Amino acid sequence: MSYLALARKYRPQAFEEVIGQKHIVQTLSNAILQNRIAHAYMFIGPRGVGKTSIARIFAKSLNCAEGPTVTPCGKCNSCTGISEGSSLDIIEIDAASNRKVEEVREILDNVQYLPSQSRYKVYIIDEVHMLSTHAFNALLKILEEPPSHVIFIFATTEPAKIPETIVSRCQRFVFKRMSREEIKAQLKYIIAEEKKKVEPEALDMIADAADGSMRDGQSILDQVIAYSGDSVEAAHVEILTGALEESLSRKALPLLSGSDFHGILSLLEECEERGADFQVILSKLSRLVRDMLLFRENGKAEILFHKNDLDYYEGMASSFSPEKLVLINDLLADAAQKLRFLSEKRIFMEFLFYKIIHSETLYASSSEARNTASPPPRAAAETSSPAPRKNTSSWKESVLELAGEDHSLYPILETARMAVNGKGVLFLGWEDPYFHKQALLRENQIIGLIRKIDAEIPVRMILIEKKKDSRKEKESRQKAEKRDKDIPEEVLEFKNTFNGEIIEQRRKDDV
Repeated sequence: MSYLALARKYRPQAFEEVIGQKHIVQTLSNAILQNRIAHAYMFIGPRGVGKTSIARIFAKSLNCAEGPTVTPCGKCNSCTGISEGSSLDIIEIDAASNRKVEEVREILDNVQYLPSQSRYKVYIIDEVHMLSTHAFNALLKILEEPPSHVIFIFATTEPAKIPETIVSRCQRFVFKRMSREEIKAQLKYIIAEEKKKVEPEALDMIADAADGSMRDGQSILDQVIAYSGDSVEAAHVEILTGALEESLSRKALPLLSGSDFHGILSLLEECEERGADFQVILSKLSRLVRDMLLFRENGKAEILFHKNDLDYYEGMASSFSPEKLVLINDLLADAAQKLRFLSEKRIFMEFLFYKIIHSETLYASSSEARNTASPPPRAAAETSSPAPRKNTSSWKESVLELAGEDHSLYPILETARMAVNGKGVLFLGWEDPYFHKQALLRENQIIGLIRKIDAEIPVRMILIEKKKDSRKEKESRQKAEKRDKDIPEEVLEFKNTFNGEIIEQRRKDDV
């Protein structure tokens, strides 16, 4: 016999074997006992939580030779046919590959015929949201008044894509994600049945990577067993799942809180050497930051993604202010959108972490921290050239004076506009993208000069976008260009030399 994947081998075959969906099992069981069988059901929920499995068990319960019963025998022709997928009366359809109206009409033509062996003809349509609009319209009438021997069970992960006219004709059942403990318990059972050994830490990693999906957890376990053999270790799981990115993300947060940029650079080098996915690292970091914020504000483990890591949050949460956690999350979300389009991902991550470390300065995110922080001592030479905080011209003069000996830096600062806003942030702006890019490359040096004048003021460097000409200005410029074409070159040169205007032009003949 060929190998059977763990997700198929340990698929529940009866209601009592179903894990994590007690509310649905109880409702369907009571419906069978009370003979309140609806003609259409809508199963809604994320992947791998038991939608198709419960649909099959429900069909088995209805068609069992001893039923309808909540405990099908599993031995009669109907039960074995459903378990093996060979029953002619249980029709499973993948709507993703059978989404056209012609295929739905074929179903409607066949529903009129009685079941060949069973009590009910059951249509299980998976990913029903993939059906076309015309296909949904074709279903409407038969869902309103189907034959008494036909039951429809629709399964979907995206209910918002299903027309309300379809949903309103069905009984809705919303499946929930599996808890971490439920997945761990089932995986322990499978490991015992398969006579394998697993480290507790490895089991925790697999349950985390499953992300609420029992099928994902079983598939990951299957893959890890294939890699490691009879003994599953945490290192094996780390290699094959996002656990590597999880551990690297946890290493990053203490470095960020300690403003250890050199440590961050070493960590990013380690990420690259170990083949970590930077996109996954951003996702893991976002979850950790979210948990830290909620832990600070609430302290309840039930609302956290990582419920068993309270010690970690107790040690880390106080290292970040709530304002900084919110700003970090915004930076991570923005980076996640940009990263996938970049080829130099490591360089992008280096700049991202630098921005996070210096976010209070770059984004002026925590005025309280600036006000309460004691300023570092200054040398007498540094305090000899103070500049008023609100005086823009004085700022530029002072900065240029300090940069005077650096012939490569002076032109960059000379072309900059400098202004202090109402919140006390010094903005340096360039209209020329070239000088703006050069300024970013020498950001540390520029900020170092400014710190000699005022050690506390936040600094932000921006590119000033040129204002687009209005329609009126554009027309005026076009008229001037057209007029200048008719003026002799020597006259134009004379006009431009003295920055004048041509009021009237006459020919020699007119004089």
